Amino acid sequence: MTVKDLVSWQRGFHIAATVLASPELLLVPFVKGVLNYGDPMLLAARTSDGRWRTLTGAPPPVLVTGDSVFTILHPEDHSNVTLGVYRVQR
Repeated sequence: MTVKDLVSWQRGFHIAATVLASPELLLVPFVKGVLNYGDPMLLAARTSDGRWRTLTGAPPPVLVTGDSVFTILHPEDHSNVTLGVYRVQR
C-alpha cells in the first residue's frame, strides 16, 4: 500500500483517535464508524524496518509493546475475556 492508496482509501473511513506506538511498531487504525468492535477496520502497521503493512478485519488494538500487539478477542462475551497477542513476523 502506498501513501496515495491510503489517502484514497481513507476518504470513506476515519483515522481512530488512538494511534499506538513502540520503538519497533507504529499502528494507525482506520475505521468506518467510531471503532466499535463490529465496525469495519483496516489497521496500518509500520515496522522498524520502515515497511508498511495493512491488516483488514483485525480487532482493535489496545496496547503495543516492542513488536507485539495486544487486543481483546470476542469482546461480546463479557463472561470470558480473551487477550490476543500478535507479533510481527520478519
